[in-house]
Amino acid sequence: MNVWVALAKGLKGQDPTWTRRYAFLADAVDAEHIVVPLTTGHYLELWHRSNRQSREDIGRVMQRLSRFTTLAPIQTVLAMEIDAHVRRLAGDDGRVASFEVLGYGASHAFDSPYGRFRFVESLASEDGSVPEGEAVDPPPEFVNPPEGAAWEWIQLVGLPEVVASPGVDRTPSHRLGAANAEDELRIRELMAGDDQVKGRLRDFLIAEVITSLSETINDVCTRAHVSSYALFFDHPGHTTPAEAMRAFIAGLPTGDAFVTLRERKHRDATHPWEQHDRVDLQSLATTLPYVDIVITERRWAHLCRASGLARRHQTSVHPLREFDTALQQIAAR
Repeated sequence: MNVWVALAKGLKGQDPTWTRRYAFLADAVDAEHIVVPLTTGHYLELWHRSNRQSREDIGRVMQRLSRFTTLAPIQTVLAMEIDAHVRRLAGDDGRVASFEVLGYGASHAFDSPYGRFRFVESLASEDGSVPEGEAVDPPPEFVNPPEGAAWEWIQLVGLPEVVASPGVDRTPSHRLGAANAEDELRIRELMAGDDQVKGRLRDFLIAEVITSLSETINDVCTRAHVSSYALFFDHPGHTTPAEAMRAFIAGLPTGDAFVTLRERKHRDATHPWEQHDRVDLQSLATTLPYVDIVITERRWAHLCRASGLARRHQTSVHPLREFDTALQQIAAR
């Protein structure tokens, strides 16, 4: 997100360096030399900015450079990777290509015809002590969701009458992110007090991801006529369930990136868990295997490189200070 903020700020202040960078990217987009996709995280984080003018300034840059091209959300990409992995195990060719995770607009970014909007009986309390109500059917005006640039702008930036209206939670991922950060801190505390937990951290994180994906795994295996039980507990190529689970996650580029970055962050005690980390993790895990160049925060860029993920996926990962290096790589393609 920091690169979008820097571009918008530089343009507004007529900074010649940022104006040049923006013009280069816009020309490359117009020439169809590059595609600059937005992630689900970009939509979520932009609405986190309470200042309307700031949202609009950043949104205009995002609209111009992305043309509302979006990456599929992590749960959709993982489902695609699981399907490809199971097909490989069954003897078929299976691989998710970059173009398969690209699409248009918020409906693609959130894998929902309503884009970012979800409809529930009641909103959660700000501190999360009262959970949100059950899901409900959309109101009549959403039965046939609008389309077009105006609708995409509302999804990305919002309108004052929408963002500030009663019954709308502008920042649900703040609440979810805070709860997630607390969970991660508890894991870090367990690591500090138990060497066995520290030593088996990756296995724990892998098991957690596989458990969260169990329904998807079962559905894919049923369609492919493959036993999901045998996948982990009676796999001829692996002697233990733990070994089979490691191999399974290794076969999911996004799943492996998510686990690897999360593990690396846990092992760096100087890198605190913060509210926005879950969104950052999901965005990076989705982009690293499918995007050629990624610009992110300095700490995340270091973890992407040090973990070997950038090298494995042949993805150039840069902190913001290396922005011009990324532009040079684009120009050389």
